[in-house]
Amino acid sequence: VPNRLALADAPNREDFTDGAPRRLSYAELDREVDRVATLIRARGAVAGDIVVYQLPNIVESAILFLACARAGVVASPLLVQFDSNEIDYVVGKLQPRLFIAGRFKTRDLAANAAPICEKAGCTLIRAEELLAGDAAPEPVAPSGRDGDDVVTICWTSGTEGRPKGVMRTANNWFVTGRNMVHGAALGDGEVILNIRPLVNMAAIGGSFMSWLATASTLILHHPLDIGL
Repeated sequence: VPNRLALADAPNREDFTDGAPRRLSYAELDREVDRVATLIRARGAVAGDIVVYQLPNIVESAILFLACARAGVVASPLLVQFDSNEIDYVVGKLQPRLFIAGRFKTRDLAANAAPICEKAGCTLIRAEELLAGDAAPEPVAPSGRDGDDVVTICWTSGTEGRPKGVMRTANNWFVTGRNMVHGAALGDGEVILNIRPLVNMAAIGGSFMSWLATASTLILHHPLDIGL
């Protein structure tokens, strides 16, 4: 369904991050994933490397998740609420090749991570630098990894201690997504509103993977605006 709407930003995207709201068909999404996967490899990441990123719920967060998988690198998305203490811990544990971050409301996430990345020797990339461009991409060569290789390291909230990194393979995620499709009786081409942070089990397993399994439309939303 290349012409079906695949992804859409919240209409108020500009209230909490950079860039106008975007809407991508499946064909446009495929091209964007190829382009970003190529850029990830061009920045020195090879199969099995780790890419950490800290973005709100925007189209680019979904593109980046898929581009990491296509490039054969391990995606490790972080909550936008994570600050220097949590980021320093995560980067110290993972030793990632790349750290990608943007803006969330009044916080410059990339600037916040810069000294941590410099100390750890990982390359910091601003989201707009990596995820902007109009060049037509070439198809990405297969990485040689498969569904039983780790594809993500997601982090618990750390409410009672340090966040904990949870490794999952692509097949782990696919099973979770198919269970959600079955449990919610989802059919082809649904419209799924994702209000949860696109960083761990609830959103990736519940919304993201069921979206892919049913070729649905995923509407992204970033919640918790209490006027502060």
